[in-house]
Amino acid sequence: MRAFIKRGARFFLNGALMRASDSVTVEIHAADVLLMPSHLIEPEAVRTPLEQLYYCIQQMLIEPERRSYWHDALRQGLEAGLAADQREALKPVLQLVERDRLQSAMAQLRKLIRADRATSSAA
Repeated sequence: MRAFIKRGARFFLNGALMRASDSVTVEIHAADVLLMPSHLIEPEAVRTPLEQLYYCIQQMLIEPERRSYWHDALRQGLEAGLAADQREALKPVLQLVERDRLQSAMAQLRKLIRADRATSSAA
């Protein structure tokens, strides 16, 4: 896999949070976990309940030693501030989390976040 990283961009690779000092294209031959800058959300950027859930799953990957803490935060986030249709849409995401497929769960949740934004902006 080839990835272009912009100067100053942060990315997460196999447990290390990295920052590119210069723009670079890297070729990755083997990686367990790779989160590109577009996949990372900063805590101060969290605005919606879905983004809060995304952040919790992201942190499970970044901080595996605190996984139980972030899993509890995920469960609490599910109980607060979500409409019934959102909870239903999140079932496949939660199944992925329970199967330890966190990157897949994040990808599914990104789709839900985009759909939620499109619905919010249309209203």
